[in-house]
Amino acid sequence: MSYRRDSDSRSEWSETEMIKFEMAETESTNTATVMALKASKFNPKRSFEDLQRSDSWSIPFSFGWRREIVYRRTQGSNKRKTPAADVYYFSPSGEKFRSPTEIDKFLKLNRDTKLTTQNFTFKTKKINQWPNEVCCQASKRGRRSSRSQFRTNYNIENINIEKQEFSTEEQQTSGPELDRTSCFPGNYGPVVEVCVASSYLYVAYGNYGVHVYSLDGYKKKAVHKITNQDLQCMVVSELQGLVVIGSGRQLSLCKVTLVNEGPNIHHHDQCCMHTNVQNSTFDMTSTVNCLLLIAPSLVYCGLASGDISVINIVKNKKKEEYKCSDQPIMCLTSPEETSPRLLCALTRDGKVLVISTLTKTVITTLLGHSQSVFNLCVKQRLLYGIAEDSTVIAHKIYSGEKVNDVITNNKLSINCIHYNADFLYTASSDRLIRCYDVKTGKLTHVYYGANRKVISKILVYKNMLITANATGTVDWVAIDHTAENYCQKVGCNFNFGNVWHLFWHETEEHSTPLLTSTKSV
Repeated sequence: MSYRRDSDSRSEWSETEMIKFEMAETESTNTATVMALKASKFNPKRSFEDLQRSDSWSIPFSFGWRREIVYRRTQGSNKRKTPAADVYYFSPSGEKFRSPTEIDKFLKLNRDTKLTTQNFTFKTKKINQWPNEVCCQASKRGRRSSRSQFRTNYNIENINIEKQEFSTEEQQTSGPELDRTSCFPGNYGPVVEVCVASSYLYVAYGNYGVHVYSLDGYKKKAVHKITNQDLQCMVVSELQGLVVIGSGRQLSLCKVTLVNEGPNIHHHDQCCMHTNVQNSTFDMTSTVNCLLLIAPSLVYCGLASGDISVINIVKNKKKEEYKCSDQPIMCLTSPEETSPRLLCALTRDGKVLVISTLTKTVITTLLGHSQSVFNLCVKQRLLYGIAEDSTVIAHKIYSGEKVNDVITNNKLSINCIHYNADFLYTASSDRLIRCYDVKTGKLTHVYYGANRKVISKILVYKNMLITANATGTVDWVAIDHTAENYCQKVGCNFNFGNVWHLFWHETEEHSTPLLTSTKSV
């Protein structure tokens, strides 16, 4: 029965008809109100200010930020209707923030971003912005005997990822941030060297030249470039403001000039890009394979003839040159940054020579490697060498004594190593960067490098793990020695220093991430 009659005829209605009409009108109004509230996702318990904040809280996601809610485990009488949780934010580069204070410090250092502290909330309420927001359950500490007892036990809400076979191209674009480009614009060919001086990153591309990037600020901007089509090695003299380049049989000294536009301009925009000005060029007797800078003024050049040539970059002249081996010298290093008494030289046949800079002769050859050595790094008077059997052995440089086997029985080939703050970083053929605690010899964390490719160069600056690959991609990720992001796959116990690197690992190596929906669709 319809009660929508003309208003003129309502006077003729009975009392029962009038009551039914009013009930129908009320029900219709309530239904429309509920539908309108649902459409606007309105919660009557939330104020208008909360609604405005919720919109601003979604803004960081469009800039590449991630939010993680980790629910704590409670037992017995400690269980609550609203479980306790910790909220973390991750910047596009992977830095982890645990409080508004940390966010505020980061934003003050990165003034080029439009974000403010009002765009971040550490309340445990969900913003529901998958894949930018992740909700997970923290598992018990100190117990990893079974698959369910790993530190990171994800229960992602509102998502159901089915297992499928991925092609190589699909793997590069599957999952959150899998297609994220490098924060250092470039890709100019194979990277032969990376180094940091005065908060600037110098990247040497073999087929292009040198690009200088500012490491301050949210975006990494190229502020200088040096063109060289046949670059083989590079060192940077921070004190002299010179970039020394080995190219064929020439050694070039290039002056880098960074112009300040004003004290109130952010560090990024204080620098103008200039073409290089070559102060001088030295003609060497043979191809320059490697360079070693000894502050403040000496550059040691390892030549293909087996000679070492010493250049004084302040006086702009060649100091001396002497013979060390019949094999080409591929790498030079020293335990002393100033006035070295000893040099360590790696020859093409895989031998490590200890050379006296006073007598210009070879003192000893370091032994202990079962196969040829192809890469060196030195720290605290210890020389770390990588052999072709993927073992890393440390020697005392002054005595030649073998200290210990840092890495043994590694089934994967190691491409490069880097030492920083009692941690040894290695890049392997499986695309992973492994971080070892030198004191304990244990593997602590693993990371992916630039574009998740095989890494050829590693550099650590402050908390930045900077990596480069042979295709020319350079990128960085924040180092977190306290992270506990364990792979949950049976038989795989990798602990990733970045939660998104764990996601990539499970997606690419195990076909699908171990993430399950907690809600029925």
